[in-house]
Amino acid sequence: MRITRSLLAASVAAVIVLAGCSPEADGGESPEASESASAGATDGSGENALPEADLDGIPDVVAQVNDTEISSDDFVPAFEARLQQAAQQGGEIDQDLLKLQVADLLVDNELLMQASADIEVTDADIDSTLAELAAQFGMGSADEVIAAFTEQGMTEQEIRDEASSQFRVGSYLESEVSVPEPTEEELRELYDAVVAQMGESTEEIPTFEETREQLASQATSEKQNTAIEGVLAKLRDAADVTINL
Repeated sequence: MRITRSLLAASVAAVIVLAGCSPEADGGESPEASESASAGATDGSGENALPEADLDGIPDVVAQVNDTEISSDDFVPAFEARLQQAAQQGGEIDQDLLKLQVADLLVDNELLMQASADIEVTDADIDSTLAELAAQFGMGSADEVIAAFTEQGMTEQEIRDEASSQFRVGSYLESEVSVPEPTEEELRELYDAVVAQMGESTEEIPTFEETREQLASQATSEKQNTAIEGVLAKLRDAADVTINL
């Protein structure tokens, strides 16, 4: 089963995958609109304003992983995108905590990049990765992905380079992570937990058999994420990592 990069957390997946741009089927949000949103846009009524990113004191070098520096230029777009996502989810936002979380994710990403640096990638591998992204974002082809990211300021070569990096990381994780198929008992326990969460919902609860495939996918993903966390912990233990926040 192919391992995705869900370990880097869906919360910043669009930030880390393809340099922080997240395409939409209609071409995506413009850089100007994104900048306006991160500066505190409203819905027109003055309510639901997105918070302004607190960038005071962000150092030029946010983190260092072995001999590689993660600069403020790398960090700020990732932090602003994550801040927007957190604001849309509602609730209080601790920006200092959020900064540390984003820095940790960027460090994890760099650790994986370094660990996978020797993996060879062909043009066909890049094309297949872009096709997977197209499916992920509900697009029809890799060309649509390239067009969407190009509209957001990336060159085609930058897009292909990022796709190449994504393929290397995925290949590395596949070589490091192996999880067993979920057992019948595990699937039953997961199903019972889902049913319990639904409580007294008036929605009709699907049967176990109807949800078996989805349950198996969820259970496998959870096992993979746990295993990947272990890989990242080993990489951190073997690396020289400094975070300057």
